[in-house]
Amino acid sequence: MEYSDHMSGLEFTALRMRKNLSQSQMATILGVSVVTIKAWERERRSIPLYINNFIRLSIAHASPDTLTGMVERLRRFSENQG
Repeated sequence: MEYSDHMSGLEFTALRMRKNLSQSQMATILGVSVVTIKAWERERRSIPLYINNFIRLSIAHASPDTLTGMVERLRRFSENQG
């Protein structure tokens, strides 16, 4: 299932802040750079449809504790890969 409505930079920022996630944490969850997060928030770049759908289907409905745990697990995974 795909959503037809595209998330705006303002909506993306509001969601990130509502979930108490820093730009760095959101970048980790989505597997992108902080520069990309900033570009999306400032609407200098469009959020890809697959990211848009992932955010709407998972992050938007996840609790802040779940997201914090996700960030921590991804950080540890990255450290073990390096």
